[in-house]
Amino acid sequence: MHKNSDIVEKWVAWSHECDAHSYTNFAGLQALVMRSVAEAGECFVRIRPRRPTDGLTVPLQLEVMEAEMVPASMSRTLANGNEIVAGIEFNKIGARVAYHVYKTHPGDGVAFSLTDTVRVPANRILHVRLIHRPGAVRAEPWLTKALVKLKDLDAYDDATLVKAKVSALFGGFIHAPGNSDEDDEVIAGLTPERHPDDDDVVIDPLEPGSFPVLPPGYDVKFSNPPDVGSTYAVFMQTQLRSIATSLGITYEQLTGDFSGVNDRIIRASLLEFKRRARMWQQQLLVHQFCRPVWQQFMNLGLLAGEFSTRDEGFETDPEWIPEAWEYLNPSQEIDALRKEVEGGFASRSEVIQSRAKDPVAVDEQIAKDNERADGLGLMHTSDGRYSKFEDIGAPSDGETLDENEGN
Repeated sequence: MHKNSDIVEKWVAWSHECDAHSYTNFAGLQALVMRSVAEAGECFVRIRPRRPTDGLTVPLQLEVMEAEMVPASMSRTLANGNEIVAGIEFNKIGARVAYHVYKTHPGDGVAFSLTDTVRVPANRILHVRLIHRPGAVRAEPWLTKALVKLKDLDAYDDATLVKAKVSALFGGFIHAPGNSDEDDEVIAGLTPERHPDDDDVVIDPLEPGSFPVLPPGYDVKFSNPPDVGSTYAVFMQTQLRSIATSLGITYEQLTGDFSGVNDRIIRASLLEFKRRARMWQQQLLVHQFCRPVWQQFMNLGLLAGEFSTRDEGFETDPEWIPEAWEYLNPSQEIDALRKEVEGGFASRSEVIQSRAKDPVAVDEQIAKDNERADGLGLMHTSDGRYSKFEDIGAPSDGETLDENEGN
């Protein structure tokens, strides 16, 4: 798609006004959808056509709804033969024809009825979820497999904390001699408001660095509280690794603990996560959210007369390029990409797209930079039209550069 086409400019302008609640832009809606899918397993996006008088670039907005807005408990057969399964209406051949949506969120605290729903046609609802089995109507939260383990781990952590508190209660017991007078009162740590009687036995409290002297015949026996144990950290790491695996992320991403790992280990552990993330990008965001939104954008834009099919850059199914991964080792990774292009294993366009950029726009920008540099009589080593030695005026054989020349 041409970067400077009128349609793309309108898309960029509309992406800042697409949120029905005016909270964020199109990139923010993608992040919101992805967070909702990870939390609840699914997310619903309602297509909201607007009036031409609303002043939008294209009369369209999007409303992201939580999974609870479509009641999973609603299942029945309608008079026309359609069936509602988990809040989704199917016709006789099993095609989705409508979604039944609550008017208000069940958790908002306002009065509502479980049957107070609105029937929204299926072409006005986007159902974004990760499909785990054929024919699945609804999805489950990504943490479902780890919920029991998380509950047990939380109980173990609380028990260990209580055990540590008990262990911190290090104290002792003062044993009086067997022939002590029963009327004597043993006082430890008198306060200024309390003065001992003549027959009281005063024992100073144990303090760091002190050497209290006990009265004759008295003895101290220290308590032996339970130890926290040395297996806590290992056990927690093992359980958290299992939880991270069920989520499809690495242990380091889950906990933020990067101790004992280097960049090579991190790079290797991220390979599987990157493959999974690309699957989320293509199967969830692109196929179930971005592409349908683009189709609605184009249809309503055509109906509103904002552009026509003859416009430059008109595209019914554009290529969606996700954000690029940051380099872990820039010098090595950039050199590897350059060698792939030089060896014919990849094209420049492919490499540029992997960095989330438009190859056409990059080439146009490079051409403009070269044209401006030529007009100013400049030569840069980054200009591929010249060799490195020609750019800096390298000396011929037998010549030497003065110390201040060529700088």
